[in-house]
Amino acid sequence: MNAVPVAAVAGEDYLLRMNCEYKHHIGDMCRLHGFNTERSIAVSARTGSRRWCWRDGVTFLPAYSPLIAGLQTRIVVDPEIAREVMLASIAGRRFSPAVASFVRAMQAYKWGG
Repeated sequence: MNAVPVAAVAGEDYLLRMNCEYKHHIGDMCRLHGFNTERSIAVSARTGSRRWCWRDGVTFLPAYSPLIAGLQTRIVVDPEIAREVMLASIAGRRFSPAVASFVRAMQAYKWGG
């Protein structure tokens, strides 16, 4: 498949990424589509590994996360997993050169949607 519906991974081992800030949203979305991440974690002791990249199973990663050679990735559909990213700053505060460069890059980028 070029794109994978969430329901298609039901029953697979779910590899919980340690400290994933989006895990509750992903868990709720998966449960709505027949993929219970809590059940998968409880069944497979290997899913809690800090070296999740060494394991077999499925996980959800941002599109441009660093990847390991040979790792197979697919776009998730039905539903699409997305998040809103924002940049906020204090009005009038001077930026360091590095922060100023980052802000310019964020403003120049052609964001989708």
